[in-house]
Amino acid sequence: MTSNLLTLSNRQLDLALHAIPDPTSTDERSIQKAIISMKMIVREIDSDPDFIHAYASTLGYSWPNIWEWITFIHHRCVIERRHGEPLRDHSLRVIPDIITALCRQYEPSLHPLVFNTSGIFELVTPYWLREDIDNKRHLTNDTRFAANFSTALTFLLPPDHVIPRLLSLIIDSAEGGETEVARVAISHARAVFLCGNRDYDDSAVVHLQLIFSFLRQECPSLKLAMFKEGSMEAVVSILDMIAGESPEAVDIEAMMTCYGILSRALTVACSLTFITEGLHAGLLQAMLRGGRHLMHPDMPPIIVKTALACFEKVHQLMVYRSFLRPLGKAVKTTDGNGIDEHTSGPLWDAWRGLKVTTVERLKDMDVFDRKEIDREKVSDCTLLACQVRRSGIKLKRCTGCLEVFYCSTTCQKLDWKNHKAQCLKIQDDRQKGTMMPISTLDRGFLHYVAFADIQKHLTEVLSIIKSNYPTTPYSSLLVRMDYSDPPMEPLVILASSFTYVDDEEKRCVQDLLKLSGLSAGGQITLICFVLVPGTPMTERRSWPQLAVLRLPGSNGMAT
Repeated sequence: MTSNLLTLSNRQLDLALHAIPDPTSTDERSIQKAIISMKMIVREIDSDPDFIHAYASTLGYSWPNIWEWITFIHHRCVIERRHGEPLRDHSLRVIPDIITALCRQYEPSLHPLVFNTSGIFELVTPYWLREDIDNKRHLTNDTRFAANFSTALTFLLPPDHVIPRLLSLIIDSAEGGETEVARVAISHARAVFLCGNRDYDDSAVVHLQLIFSFLRQECPSLKLAMFKEGSMEAVVSILDMIAGESPEAVDIEAMMTCYGILSRALTVACSLTFITEGLHAGLLQAMLRGGRHLMHPDMPPIIVKTALACFEKVHQLMVYRSFLRPLGKAVKTTDGNGIDEHTSGPLWDAWRGLKVTTVERLKDMDVFDRKEIDREKVSDCTLLACQVRRSGIKLKRCTGCLEVFYCSTTCQKLDWKNHKAQCLKIQDDRQKGTMMPISTLDRGFLHYVAFADIQKHLTEVLSIIKSNYPTTPYSSLLVRMDYSDPPMEPLVILASSFTYVDDEEKRCVQDLLKLSGLSAGGQITLICFVLVPGTPMTERRSWPQLAVLRLPGSNGMAT
């Protein structure tokens, strides 16, 4: 093979750089040959699934030539319109097609070469943004081929992780920034699935795959824009529509992508409000209605696993009061719509468990509300050396993080050296859209739930202490309550064996352990793990407010 000829499957394709016409030339033959050569590559790849792997090194070697031709024909035939509409149309077809063909199978030695090419996202993104699926049959010029660019953009992005730099290139290519990118991605998916245009686009699922790629923790501003523009409500509607199809007509890949999007959205949503909007849109019903299709023998097991993960993530959020009331209404509405074991298939047990837990948590919330707990009046001053302990004094919230409370500015200043790092990080997360503040009532309710749950499990906890730590003071023990991994089962461990996430957590726990040791009678420290909205499950964090519970005992030991 020479630098001038690309030899594939006994064909010689003329993509020589020296054949690129002079800027003043009007010769079209070399351009036509290059376009035909790229079409032949696409045809070879599409006709043989193993072709891309067999010729990956050859294609990788030739990619610089291919890219030079792409940029040339785009400028010469599309931008300048030097060679008439027919050649312009052929150019707009072959550009996204060759990019898609080279990226579709994510060949590890070839795909990075393509998506790391300087200028490729800047070329593809504007055409994707101009796509108008609702009017596609009436479009003229370059926007007729925008669907091809949607596919190209989808497969350009790496499948397992999206490099933030690549998402930034897409955002920078849009005049309206992340808001325009989010709006376009969601409107395309709605138009294809909900407005009767699916028959036009055989690759409808790529529009869902883009939503999945954009809901990434690595790019908080785009993720936030996706939620604000209604990505969750749109996907709920699409899943509900797919669920209503006959088993023979159901789009398995689209269904799998919908469940994947909802699972990710429930994990990375930076505010409970966005998830609540999903509940209002019919999240539970859509997930359950799709259950009957999950019993199909050709349905990949990963889809069932992903669908069940959605229910698990709803469970994780039941410790938040503001989420419970909408959840209760959604459960009641869904239960009244004829959901049964046949309708929900392998999701039936998860649904029954969700209903039972929701009822229990709603009872906890009713008790909590009747007590009219006001966290600012009953909580402790965050400075643990302070003597203000549930004295009824109205506390003041830190205006930086909105997470901690003090009885006076004096205590706040004394605690700043300890609180500073946490406070600045929370402010930074909120500024980026990574995490929204949790309300006072939500924080108070979690505090109440932890105490209510430990009372329910008190006999079990005391039995564990008596069996495993009969001579260990309560002040040397922790009860780990992990609400991020339902169902919550309290785990008693030695404080010395606990692994701290950061210095702030270590300081809080150790200060509470000291207070426990100084208290009269047996007290034990609880440390609750919860899914903080916007925090990935790989970075589960303990609730920053830890509690101390008085237990029966003599000299702080189990009896």
